[in-house]
Amino acid sequence: GLDDGDSTLQLADKMFETAMSRVNRARTRLPEQDLIGVISEILDCRRLLIYGLGPTSGLARGAQELFIGAPIAVVVHTDAVIQELTANTASPDDLFLFLCTNGETAPMVQSATLADERGARLIAIAPTGSPLARACHRTLDLVLDSSTATMARFTNRLVSQVVLEVLGESVQHAVRTHRRFKHLTPSRSERAVG
Repeated sequence: GLDDGDSTLQLADKMFETAMSRVNRARTRLPEQDLIGVISEILDCRRLLIYGLGPTSGLARGAQELFIGAPIAVVVHTDAVIQELTANTASPDDLFLFLCTNGETAPMVQSATLADERGARLIAIAPTGSPLARACHRTLDLVLDSSTATMARFTNRLVSQVVLEVLGESVQHAVRTHRRFKHLTPSRSERAVG
């Protein structure tokens, strides 16, 4: 772990070593069928709604750019009130991607419940067995433990970012190779208010 007596170089070495270890561990914990299933759901939705709050709000905003060019609408919401309002208008053609490092954020669980009641498909990047994971249909369990809170925040964000990059590149690959989409619509990305 990180110690107050660490030099800058020691701190950097520990963070790089931990990051590489956690990314490698996350890859081995991500079954191919889970990854392919999530990518297929993204490709077959009409609208992808990416939700993040607090530490995952920046990840959610960045993820929107990864899906530009795909023939789906991509919407990002990082405000709990807007998330709940949007979830309340969900349809079966919508896919919600919830980013939550602890899986216990009450507004996200509430939004997932509302979207589920309206027939939307739900995916969480959150701890398996958490309230959010239980509310969603599919979970990518990528939140990894670490020796300190600082390292946990750092590695959780990093691993989530890598997974989002893989999802985005996989969707772009499908677009380049002319995969047939269930809902072929003009490419567009919607900017969210909140």
